[in-house]
Amino acid sequence: MDVAEARQEAYEKLIETEDRLIRQLETCELAQEAILDQRSVCEEVPDLEAIEVILKSILALDAKLRLELLSLRLEKKKLGRKSKTKPL
Repeated sequence: MDVAEARQEAYEKLIETEDRLIRQLETCELAQEAILDQRSVCEEVPDLEAIEVILKSILALDAKLRLELLSLRLEKKKLGRKSKTKPL
């Protein structure tokens, strides 16, 4: 495998990882919405402290995933620039 092929393969892996991170972020959003929606239709009064802890955990995961996504996109840009300066 030459350098161009290795770069192309690395770039494709970054795209796959980016797609996975985006799906995970969408899942976090869906989970938050589900918890908040469920709370409004629930007959029993749920434990608000537990809900707060759960939502904060989801938000922490969301922030972690966003940082990973940012790092990945920067890496993708660097790899893309290298590919432009040296043809794939």
